[in-house]
Amino acid sequence: MSTIRVLYEKEPDFPATDQHPDAVRYKVGKWTVDAIGGEPTPGEVLAVLNPPPRIRTPREKVEAALGITVAELKAELARP
Repeated sequence: MSTIRVLYEKEPDFPATDQHPDAVRYKVGKWTVDAIGGEPTPGEVLAVLNPPPRIRTPREKVEAALGITVAELKAELARP
């Protein structure tokens, strides 16, 4: 499994080592990819381009339901 540092739509005019000393530049599909640890697979590139949705924490779910952050709620409750 490689670690993708950067994806480019067109090849840049500087070396991959500008991103990391061990980075190597690869062509994966239409993308130019600077990566560490070997050539990335098309699936790895797609995972960077389309990450899974972030899971909200219970606190974030409560804040979304209330329409107010916990910090704002505490400040409101602390008012005389």
